[in-house]
Amino acid sequence: MNHVTLRQLRIFAAVAEAGAIAPAARRLRLSQATVSEALRDLEAVLGSLLFDRGGRPLQLTPAGRALAPDAREILQRSEALYRRHARQLRLTCGASVTVGNHILPPTVIAFHRRHPDVALDVIIRNSEQIARLVVEREVQVAVVEGRVAHSDLVVRPWRMDELAIVAPPGHPAASDPHEAELRSARWVLREAGAGTRESFDAWTASWPTPPQVVLTAGGNALIVAAVSAGIGLSCLSAAAVAGELQRGELVRVPVSAPELMRTLSLVQRRDGHADRALDAFLAVLDDPEADPQSSVV
Repeated sequence: MNHVTLRQLRIFAAVAEAGAIAPAARRLRLSQATVSEALRDLEAVLGSLLFDRGGRPLQLTPAGRALAPDAREILQRSEALYRRHARQLRLTCGASVTVGNHILPPTVIAFHRRHPDVALDVIIRNSEQIARLVVEREVQVAVVEGRVAHSDLVVRPWRMDELAIVAPPGHPAASDPHEAELRSARWVLREAGAGTRESFDAWTASWPTPPQVVLTAGGNALIVAAVSAGIGLSCLSAAAVAGELQRGELVRVPVSAPELMRTLSLVQRRDGHADRALDAFLAVLDDPEADPQSSVV
């Protein structure tokens, strides 16, 4: 025997409110095909057409108008039941190293202030590893620096991030950064698979010889220490070295290149389902007031 599901009612209510499938799908973070299929299944179970699909916006049929108040009541009761009896809401977020350590903290703090009832777990890896965790459903949403391309994932721009070429104080490249000198420099860089390394490789792709990489590391702290000690130059997010630059422990090499401005991206599974904690976190991510320093794309 077929039954009406809460998921079907939630999708029906969203479409009824929006008057169209596309905006309802965006709100629910589902594909339009998924929303349409759920409506067809609901109509098949009830044996009635719920929308007149001949016009725009979609109009409820008499059966749809009769169902709408009942659907709203059931969804409200379901939400109240969940709040009374469910365990603490929990959300797992992924972040690439620079984002997680230097860019995301204000957003995480704002989220907890607005939603103290939600426990947030943040997993920090390089961009490639984090994308894999999203594919494997280990995290529900991720913010990464590097390019992500996978048929199971949806990627959208979040905000811009500027990379800086940094050197120890007194390094000649800081005052006169000729390209020949940069090409002959020793470099201390993030590991392969990191978004920062990907941007550096794109910037240096046209050099006649590969850069001399003398040290790689899976985090920024060791790289900063190595640059401060004079081991080499580096390319890091300006957000990751803001304190060192302000204190004079590092100096910035004045280089301007399009490859050194990059887009940070939000990554989710294409078949992800609506979730109250996830929706709340995405709303904070998209709110510039949650991080006054943000530059939203």
